Amino acid sequence: MAIMIAGLSSVPALAAEEDQQAAAGEIVVTATKREEKLRDVPASVTVVTAEQLAAVGPVTNTADLVSSTPGVRFNNLANQVLSEVSIRGSGTQRATGADSSVGLYANGVYIGYSGSGGRNFAPIDSFDVERVEVLTGPQSALYGRNAEFGVINLISAKPKFETSGEVASTHTIETSQTIGSLIANFKVSDSLAVRVSAQGIDQNGGFAYNPTRDTYYDVTQGYIVRGQIRFRSGDLDVNLLAQRQDMDLPAQWSSYTFEPRNTTTGYPGNPAFPNGFFQDPRRIPANGDDSAGQIVNNLHLSADYDLGWANLVGTASYRQTIVTQNVDVDRLDVETLIAQQRLGNRGLWPFQQTTSRLETKSYYIDMHLAGAPAMNGKLTWLAGFEYLSQPQEANSTATQDPCASRTVPALVIGRGVCGGTPVAPTCTPLLGATCFPVASPYGRINDNRNRYKSWAAYASLKYELVEGLNLGGELRYSKDTKSATSQTRQLYTGALYPFLSGGTIPDNSYDYDAGEWSYSATASYKIPGSESLFYAKLGRGYRVGGFNTGANSPPLILPPYPPGVVAALTYAPATPSYGSEHNMGYELGFKGGLGRRTFFSVAAYWNRTTDALTSVNDGCALTNACLNTVVNYVVNAGTVKGWGLEGQVSGVYNLAGGKFSFNTSVSHQRARFSFVPTTGPNGERLNGLPIVDTEIAQNPSWLVDATANYKREIVQGLDGFINLHYHGQWGGRQDVTVSVVPAFPMDNFETLDLRAGIQFEGLEIAFVGRNLTNETHRLAQFSANGTNTVTGQQVAVLSQQRLSLPRTYGIELKFRW
Repeated sequence: MAIMIAGLSSVPALAAEEDQQAAAGEIVVTATKREEKLRDVPASVTVVTAEQLAAVGPVTNTADLVSSTPGVRFNNLANQVLSEVSIRGSGTQRATGADSSVGLYANGVYIGYSGSGGRNFAPIDSFDVERVEVLTGPQSALYGRNAEFGVINLISAKPKFETSGEVASTHTIETSQTIGSLIANFKVSDSLAVRVSAQGIDQNGGFAYNPTRDTYYDVTQGYIVRGQIRFRSGDLDVNLLAQRQDMDLPAQWSSYTFEPRNTTTGYPGNPAFPNGFFQDPRRIPANGDDSAGQIVNNLHLSADYDLGWANLVGTASYRQTIVTQNVDVDRLDVETLIAQQRLGNRGLWPFQQTTSRLETKSYYIDMHLAGAPAMNGKLTWLAGFEYLSQPQEANSTATQDPCASRTVPALVIGRGVCGGTPVAPTCTPLLGATCFPVASPYGRINDNRNRYKSWAAYASLKYELVEGLNLGGELRYSKDTKSATSQTRQLYTGALYPFLSGGTIPDNSYDYDAGEWSYSATASYKIPGSESLFYAKLGRGYRVGGFNTGANSPPLILPPYPPGVVAALTYAPATPSYGSEHNMGYELGFKGGLGRRTFFSVAAYWNRTTDALTSVNDGCALTNACLNTVVNYVVNAGTVKGWGLEGQVSGVYNLAGGKFSFNTSVSHQRARFSFVPTTGPNGERLNGLPIVDTEIAQNPSWLVDATANYKREIVQGLDGFINLHYHGQWGGRQDVTVSVVPAFPMDNFETLDLRAGIQFEGLEIAFVGRNLTNETHRLAQFSANGTNTVTGQQVAVLSQQRLSLPRTYGIELKFRW
């Protein structure tokens, strides 16, 4: 889909007033790892420029970068380190402990990884970008691991050989957030240029509030700094980039919605809140700390040398990412718990706190030769080598009720609440001041060490058989090696961690070693004398396997059960590792012009994914026979078949003395499990898997996006502009459908954004409105009440939800020179 997304300025692909159609696709991209005009790339490629991003307003998350691309969806969980990107039915939340099924690249460097933050871009990646390249469809032959459904590459603006810059400030009224940025470009000499940029964010308000701690959950604060130096002389072009981000990001928050028990229908109610509990979704009192942070340090070197017969392109990068999260798991404070016990609800232990820290270091090298056209321009080729080393260290702690036991596994109305430490235990009175004696550990601490190394060799070849008819192929061999160790200990004491239901968690070590072939083949025909292109493509890719480190399920206790404990509806001990997922994709597409000023593209695709990575859980709870909180882990859950249709139209016109431009994209996609195994690779029994012929998770049936822009001179030297951006999503399920509790549908929603203002020479003043219709929908619901599809029994489980943010207004000021 090689078309441009409309922005405030004229669409680059349609910029030439004299001949809009001839100019389409003239922008140069590196989608095929060589500089190539967009119109000549026989694949689904969409490019968003910096000017187009600026037209729709400040970039607040990855959705602002990719929402206008057909088939691409950002799963916004209001927490950037947990949010994910999906392309063409790859879904998200299918493998929360695995790598993304989308290749995430920044300046040509792979930045994805397993764990928190590894399936989304960091704020620093979307700052001062030159363009965003989105490649949908199979891309593993050139990009390797985890690019089986597509690739997104964010490319930072390089130093230019001119003196220029921009200073900007945006203030959002409702959240009291101010963003200030500075970009300065200097020409030192004809061969040397420097670019420095910085951004600072300060926020004093929000929409999700914790009255107990007088803090907001949805706060972003911090800074980004970047410096670049570029040397260009003759055939050599070298750029060195150094940058740092230190950001406090929105926390992971949610609110409870418990329906009361109903004797007429047989609905049992939640065991902890049998009389119901409905929490204000934007005012959530909690004793503990809810926060998230992300630090990124990055050093990046790129070089391009024209050898005459080929271009030698090299990239080397070191990137350190540190993600920290603190979560008050129970979402209650002591005062709320007292009020609930007076209503007859036992409630939850109010001091459940988790903390985590994940440090990932990525060392990346890519070297390739892009051959000059040979055989009278009919033959082009590329060959390269890539290496990635990615060590990780993960630490997490979780507190638990130290007075829980097999006989009394949860709170009891009329008793106090245990807490503190083994050295200084505490008893907090609720409706009674007596505490049970300490019977279990105060919590656990997990330490995981992961090592991932990967190398690959790849090549591509394209040949023009006759005028306009080209055949191409890409081939890659990748070698992936992983190792990991996992250790779980009691919090404070360091002893082995015991389960209430029996047994302890042992120290574990894991190894993974696999070699993978990826390939693609393309046929394209460009009608002579026009810009219309037909193409067909097939490709094979994979998502690398890994480990469920720290995911250990306890043994079940046997009946008779203690008071308040029930049988587990399903029980599936966590498997220690999972293999690679494989995908075979097929695509047919066409792109061309409708007259001189309008371009469009359409594509149809079909995917078959085997050994599909899917997130499941062991079925445990503190109130069932596990006597332990639920454990989520990843398995190879069978075969998924998917298909979809995509279309996009954009254009630019002279209208009423001004310029009007637009872009519209529509995509329809479906993906279902066609086969699900009953046993794992070693013969182990697998429970909690998806039901055959049910939808994958997080895959909307319809995505629609439209942007309209109008710019006109008001008086000489003074221009007025307006930008409207619409986005809609319908259909899909949040989680996979299993036999115990069926999945529930995702919320349908539509949003409308506005940016309007005036521009006088280098000064620009704009009004920004986000979510003008004040649309509210669920970003996530972590579990649901439902009916067991096997037994027909009504089931009550923990229910939490997180809502989208309401309407905001802001003012944006910019000055360019």
